[in-house]
Amino acid sequence: MYRITSDGIDLDFGPLLLFDRAIVDKNNYEFITYSDKRYLKPIKESLRVLREEGFLEILDFKPYLTTSQNESIHQVEEAVYDPRIWTPGILRSLKGWEHQLPSLRNVIGKDYDPKSLHLEFGLYVYLMKKDNRIILTEEERLMRLMSGVNKNGSPKRKWSLKDMDELRDIVKPTVSYLYTNIGISEQLKAPFVDVDFSSELYNMVYMKSMRHLNPDVSLTTSRIEVATKLFNVAIHHLRPKNPLQMMRILKDKRISEFRNYISLVAKNGFDIDANTMNELLIEVIKAQQEMQRKQQKLKWAVRMISLFQPLAPLGYWVEDQSTSNLQKNTKKNYNWLYALIDNSGDNDD
Repeated sequence: MYRITSDGIDLDFGPLLLFDRAIVDKNNYEFITYSDKRYLKPIKESLRVLREEGFLEILDFKPYLTTSQNESIHQVEEAVYDPRIWTPGILRSLKGWEHQLPSLRNVIGKDYDPKSLHLEFGLYVYLMKKDNRIILTEEERLMRLMSGVNKNGSPKRKWSLKDMDELRDIVKPTVSYLYTNIGISEQLKAPFVDVDFSSELYNMVYMKSMRHLNPDVSLTTSRIEVATKLFNVAIHHLRPKNPLQMMRILKDKRISEFRNYISLVAKNGFDIDANTMNELLIEVIKAQQEMQRKQQKLKWAVRMISLFQPLAPLGYWVEDQSTSNLQKNTKKNYNWLYALIDNSGDNDD
């Protein structure tokens, strides 16, 4: 899972806070590590720090690909029997990708190919296999096919065998990619974390064929979605901005309370949006105000005690202990939020 920053491409640390360790394919890791592309420098540094701190494992995925290959091929063939069930999710995923293209163009510069990078993965593979180049009229025709509309924009009501075969060939690379990743995920007994706009497609794979291997997988994917949405929509300013902030939060014992909060939201199906977090922040402010009100009363009580000289030291001790307890109780319900706030500073020395 990645995000585009002003400096290039980096890891999206938010969802990674849900796990104690990440596993990365050896070939992908080496490609990034030895690349001289300037825009890969942020993700290269993040992977280095994660690995040095013991939060990243490098693993050769080839043996796992070999093990799951035959089963994946079989399941993909069954999954794309009617390819039309996949196209709505694929097109929604494409919208998410298109939303990132302006930022991607800015950071990768001359490596940005305007003729192909906007294309859906399976469509690109099909066009290159068919014509060995991108022909605009063919691209437009096949996009209409994927959208289920005729040339005049009306809904497509008749599907020929040729239409179905062509659509099947278009969606198959994307569906194969999903099943391949899930096959590795099942062997490693770890969720596969991909870009947030692909989550709908992964959920379809889980529901269609692999739920029996891990009955709790829907909750895991929901937790990843919640964490992604939390940092992308609601509290994006508290997302760890660099690997050092990421390390501080992962080592903070309050990380467990962050994970508990995410699990609670995922289990109950709560919506995560800016309004949700505004309400939560209002509750935090109210709690702080209540603490300040109690502290003010406490100060008056201590002042009264201090008027009696022999009891003055006791008064100061009571103030220190009571203030500490007030702060502890106030923070108790919002510890995970305080952890993010405490570790989101700019001082990374």
